[in-house]
Amino acid sequence: FNKNGTIVVPTFSYSFTKKEDYNKFTTPSDIGDFSNYFWKSKKVKRSNNPIFSVASIGKYSEEFSNSRIDDCFGRDTAFDLLYRLNGKIICLGCEFNRITFVHYVEQKYNVQYRYFKNFSGNIYLNNKPVYINTSYYVRNLKINSDCDLDKLKDECFKKKKLYSIPIGRFNLLAINAKNFYKIAWGLLKKDKSSLIVKKKNEYKIWPYWY
Repeated sequence: FNKNGTIVVPTFSYSFTKKEDYNKFTTPSDIGDFSNYFWKSKKVKRSNNPIFSVASIGKYSEEFSNSRIDDCFGRDTAFDLLYRLNGKIICLGCEFNRITFVHYVEQKYNVQYRYFKNFSGNIYLNNKPVYINTSYYVRNLKINSDCDLDKLKDECFKKKKLYSIPIGRFNLLAINAKNFYKIAWGLLKKDKSSLIVKKKNEYKIWPYWY
């Protein structure tokens, strides 16, 4: 491990959405065994975001562990830090469709199939509960807005910005955060429903003007 590098692993718990308190030292990750193994490892630091926490080790682990907790995908969140540092997004054993960073792009673009919803609860700081509100850019369940990144994946391969490497039984996919952002943004400008599943004539997205 390069001492100048940083490894960041998602440890999302979705605690406030389940009306549960969040403690970075005890709350389990909801996204798998590796995630739970990593955040409990020596020298790893976990952030205090009660919905989308991350665990990190390395040069920028302090910045990630202290990233914003009153919003999920906006400025100064872990996702914003990933973008500003142009970190490499890696999928190992999971589909491209599972890249949560896409919601950072969607919030920045202000897509109309998502909206801000506030969640509240306690996080534990120095073993004391602190009540906070956290904004989460949730999808609109009244329409078919499930994430579908097939177009984005194809475009990333086409532009030679997404790399695929076989590792054992899995393919490792890797792309820089700024390349992901730029290509996703370009697709949204052409078609504001390009990152979701959408039934024909189900609804109309009115254009934004920039």
